[in-house]
Amino acid sequence: MFELLPNYFFVSTLIVALFLAHLTVYMLRIPERSSAGLHFGMALLWTTILSVSYGISAGFYAPPMMLPRWLSIMAAPLSLLHGIAFYFHFPMPLYRTWVRRFLIAGYILVLLASIAVALAMLKSGSRFVFNAHFWDSRTPVAQRWFSYLTLSFIFLLVLAGIWRSVMETGRSRILLSVMTLGFATVTVVPGTLHVLNLNGVIERSTYLTAYSFLYLIGFFISVVAYINLSRDRSTIQMRIVTVTLVTILSLLQTVSYFWLEQREQIYNLAAQNGVLEPEYELPTTQSAEVSPGSVQRSYATRRDPAGKDHHYVTFIQMIDGSAIERGFDYLQYRRFIADSGFVLLAITLVSYLFVLIGFRYFFQGALLQPIANITNALKAMRKHEYATRVPVQTLDEIGFIAHYFNRMARSIQASRRRLARYSDSLEEKIQERTHELETTLAEYQALHETKQELQQYATSLEKQIGDRDDSIGERHELQLTGGSKLIYGSRSMQAIVERVENIAHREEPVLITGETGTGKELIASLIHKLGRHDHPFVPVNCAAIPASLWESQIFGHTRGAFTDAKSDQPGVIAEAGEGTLFFDEIGEMPLEIQPKILRFIQERKYKPIGGRNELPVRCRLLFATHRNLSEMVESGSFREDLFYRVNVFEVRIPPLRERRSDIRFLIEDMLSNFQSNNRTVVESIDPEVLATLLAAPWRGNARELENFMIRILAESRKDVITQEDLPTDFQSNLEPHHEPLAQEDEDTVMDYDVAVTEFSRRIITRALNQCSGNKSEAARLLGISRGKLQSQMRTLKMDD
Repeated sequence: MFELLPNYFFVSTLIVALFLAHLTVYMLRIPERSSAGLHFGMALLWTTILSVSYGISAGFYAPPMMLPRWLSIMAAPLSLLHGIAFYFHFPMPLYRTWVRRFLIAGYILVLLASIAVALAMLKSGSRFVFNAHFWDSRTPVAQRWFSYLTLSFIFLLVLAGIWRSVMETGRSRILLSVMTLGFATVTVVPGTLHVLNLNGVIERSTYLTAYSFLYLIGFFISVVAYINLSRDRSTIQMRIVTVTLVTILSLLQTVSYFWLEQREQIYNLAAQNGVLEPEYELPTTQSAEVSPGSVQRSYATRRDPAGKDHHYVTFIQMIDGSAIERGFDYLQYRRFIADSGFVLLAITLVSYLFVLIGFRYFFQGALLQPIANITNALKAMRKHEYATRVPVQTLDEIGFIAHYFNRMARSIQASRRRLARYSDSLEEKIQERTHELETTLAEYQALHETKQELQQYATSLEKQIGDRDDSIGERHELQLTGGSKLIYGSRSMQAIVERVENIAHREEPVLITGETGTGKELIASLIHKLGRHDHPFVPVNCAAIPASLWESQIFGHTRGAFTDAKSDQPGVIAEAGEGTLFFDEIGEMPLEIQPKILRFIQERKYKPIGGRNELPVRCRLLFATHRNLSEMVESGSFREDLFYRVNVFEVRIPPLRERRSDIRFLIEDMLSNFQSNNRTVVESIDPEVLATLLAAPWRGNARELENFMIRILAESRKDVITQEDLPTDFQSNLEPHHEPLAQEDEDTVMDYDVAVTEFSRRIITRALNQCSGNKSEAARLLGISRGKLQSQMRTLKMDD
């Protein structure tokens, strides 16, 4: 039959269990609780089970119960496991997958070890531990090895706390340091005392007494630090109740110790002075351990003839020179102590309920409800309910706050009334101004449209002028980064080179525009060579980067920033250093990435993915596109603010058809490169073929021209490229006025000078016809200067 016999160990562990149960319920009920708060709550839950198990073991004498003892053994390491996981989740989770695996492995290890201890308990039987007054199994070896497992978890817990405290800074470091101190108080010292007890170095009573006080102090430090410094939501009521509860329970812990100790002394006096009747009185051989006039108290187990064990409280004293042992029934002793234990138990429970219920209602009216009234009034003010008032119930600090809140609300309400008196007239004035602004805006839009028409007309005139006189008559070649080179001979390209020389040393971004294949990357390389040739030139093809990898490629990432981030990876910004970062085809940049690129350009700072600090941008920024960004801005596919940021200096590269004089130089350079590398047998190009190539539209610009020349130079098996070597599809795509000159009959034999003169006159005439009499265009088509053409026409008497 179960009989509750509360003694000091039962009352002290009950006090700890009540406090821990209160903390556990609170931690597990926090709204929007973090993962760190969950593990903290689970650690408190298992510690509560540990305390309850200790209390049941110490409070019930019969029959022997091994289940509470086994639960107390298993609960300790499980509580430590969640304590370790807490450090990996606060202030932010780290290594979630590994921590989850660690918890699973830890639970499996503890359950297997607990099952092994349980089997050993079933086989070995039970024994009563007198100095702690509870039943235990006869398995000291199994429990000792299990305690080593618990100590290893304690070591890991303290190590994780120190490591995370060193990693963090500021508020988080303070919280982690305090919580590590609190956890060490409830784990290191009691754990060490437990191992000393199992090895017989200290008494069980010493361990349990220290355990009770240390758990109250340690968990009080940890919980108070957590609810005050963490980001999990807590209430004023919780803080006040927690502080009050630990104060009262600590006082009860002290009172119960001295009260029950006094009860023990009364029992000793009653037993020694004959007030209590002994169960037996026998001489003993332990006289050497008892001095005359003193009494030695102990415990003994005696087995009756039926084989049943009986427990006794024994007193040994010297009487007439002989040592006499008197034995008193242990159950009667426990009942004698329990008379005071029940009183302490009632006081503890009443105090606990008084704090939880009585204090709750007291603070509800005196503190919590007034604060809630102020909070609700502030929420109403956010909804523009300015007539809200807070009732002033007291003249304390909260009443002072409520009073001045009401004054503020009245002031705001009066200001709104004054504003309302002016609203009607102000609305009329706004309508008048709006009408005036709409009229002005319409006039401005008309002027803007006229300005655009004038700009288009000016651009058309510039193009016509450039088409008529674009050749500067000489070949220019500029060596660029990476072995590439820029070849040109037109005035438009000369103007671009001069503009590049002016802006090469500026820090502002440059936008290079032009059709596909016009050589935008060559111009970017030229800007780099003239400005930052001692540093890297890093091109980035915006069209080739997947949207999901944009940030990682541009800004870089740190190890662990995302699933596949196995190591630190610097982005192209870091790779460019103080050199040049060239974004090609910026029109293909995803819209969701554009705000981040805008901030990077605007602030000249960036932060790698997963990084903690912002890094400065030291490189020059160049951008290029073949698309019309202004139209993209209007359609919403390109941000207007980003467009203005990248378009500080614009360099427009004209298409090849607007600078035909460059075609001859590009063809000659390609032929020279093939000849120097022995990649062709071609030595020259027929003038008629050259004229045809000069007149072709080249919609793919220099890239199309390069691919075309590679094809005919690689396939030709003759010294001279003639009309027959031109691909059929190329000739069919030519416009009618681009047809080559007809060949003379091979059988016709003419005087050499006459033939040359006639042939020259026919070529010039055909070129003039194709160019509608424009001598500059005809000279560019023929690959000669305007002056040379005029001189040749005078020689041939073609001035008319």
